[in-house]
Amino acid sequence: MKTLIAAIFLLVFSNTTYSQEIVFSELPGAPVIINPANTGYFDGNWRFFNNYRVRTGNFNAPSYSGVVGFDKQFEIYNQQINGGFFYHSDISSLNTLYVHQFCFTTSYHLRISSTSIISFGIHAGLINKRTDNRNLTAPEQYDISIGQFNTGLPSGEIFTIEKKWYPDLGSGLSWRKKIKRGLLDAGIAAYHLNKPQEKFLFTESVISQKYIVHGAFEVNVNTNTIVKPRFFYSINDAASELNAGGSITYKLNYYTHINAGIFYRSGFKRNSDALIFYAGMKFNNWTLGLNYDYDISGLHNITTRSNAFEISLIYIRPSTKLDNLKEPCILY
Repeated sequence: MKTLIAAIFLLVFSNTTYSQEIVFSELPGAPVIINPANTGYFDGNWRFFNNYRVRTGNFNAPSYSGVVGFDKQFEIYNQQINGGFFYHSDISSLNTLYVHQFCFTTSYHLRISSTSIISFGIHAGLINKRTDNRNLTAPEQYDISIGQFNTGLPSGEIFTIEKKWYPDLGSGLSWRKKIKRGLLDAGIAAYHLNKPQEKFLFTESVISQKYIVHGAFEVNVNTNTIVKPRFFYSINDAASELNAGGSITYKLNYYTHINAGIFYRSGFKRNSDALIFYAGMKFNNWTLGLNYDYDISGLHNITTRSNAFEISLIYIRPSTKLDNLKEPCILY
């Protein structure tokens, strides 16, 4: 029994430690975390974004993840320079691993034609990881008198609380083009370019570089309906993720849009992970998104389904500047 619990703990813990990255189902909900080149890419003055995600079923212990950020457009010598920041927090199952990220992003948008823009972005962050074993139990702590585990009993195990701070650097490139009946959007990004090191469970490791490729295509079917297929692919050493699907936007009027979509996500070694159901609404300058991940990975055969619920909120402050050269912008 003791060996089994230790094996499960090490499996969950090591996988979380070495591959714990920012993962959200709604790609447009926090575009800056996907690619720093997306900083300042919106029609307006400044943007506030917020995502919160809860995933259940990981051995009956939920995990939590959230991000809040802000970015703004600046015009310097008739050039658009953008800046922003975001904070990301992640608490793993059983509250054993805490991750906090404080990141700044900047981008430069270069108009190469009347319908195309290339953006260059830089990401600079500081990451803190901390372990905490206070919620873990061992077989020796099972109290027959109460019929459950008692953390007040000695475990016979020695765990240490470890903390680690390290910088993280990244960069990105994106391209947008306005076409006859819609917009094209594609980009690439790379993170952990400085190859930061971390040490957990007495093991030192170098965090491998993470690469992202993403794209979207907005098609105006008619004056009121927009179809938006898009995809996201990331690879980090042996771990990879593919998120692909599409959504439909229907314009009730100029100020109010409703959205619905479905996406598919695959995980490690192309194994199916989840179906993602999306619904959202845009009203004036506010955009609300709701996502539900339905676990199709098959891991529910050994534990409960790891379904997830996610909510996002974006506010874009309208620009007060009159500008005839308005950027194309995919409205998700």
